[in-house]
Amino acid sequence: MKKFNLTVLMATTLIIAGCAMAEGQKTAEEHRDAGIAYHRVGEHQKAIEEYNKAIELDPEFVKAYATRGIAYYHLGKHQRTIEDCTKAIELDPEFGRAYAIRGAGYYKLGEHQLAIKDYEKAIELNPERAGSYYNLACCYSLQGDKDKAIEYLRQAIEKGYNNFERMKKDTDLDNIRNDPRFIKLIQSDNK
Repeated sequence: MKKFNLTVLMATTLIIAGCAMAEGQKTAEEHRDAGIAYHRVGEHQKAIEEYNKAIELDPEFVKAYATRGIAYYHLGKHQRTIEDCTKAIELDPEFGRAYAIRGAGYYKLGEHQLAIKDYEKAIELNPERAGSYYNLACCYSLQGDKDKAIEYLRQAIEKGYNNFERMKKDTDLDNIRNDPRFIKLIQSDNK
């Protein structure tokens, strides 16, 4: 059912984009929207092509750089993720999502200190971003800082992060897995 819904979403988006194109040149926003539609169905290279067109039309389109960074992330091109998000941050230093995405790129490259810095900035700009707290917990766990890892995991759960199955299996949390505080947090899944 979910795959069917994504297919319908993709088809609808492409029909809308095609209608806009028939009326004239697509806007940067329409290219970005088409890129997002491709991303949602796992067509990351096609998404990048649309983001490229958006950026070509509007070289200061912050969200196009950030979303292209996500597509590169999914293709395993983490340095490109960092580059695109750095550009987005240069254009808008208050765009918290770009810090979170760039942090993910650094994280995948094993640059945990840089990832921590970006996740902290993402939280400063958007304190309700539960995923950034979770990612900080993973970074600190990998660095062996159990207290900070547990604290950020607790905050992630408080902010609404509820993927307990992932928490139970995520190897990045292996350093805290046997800590009684971790076990207690994971048991909050059963509340």
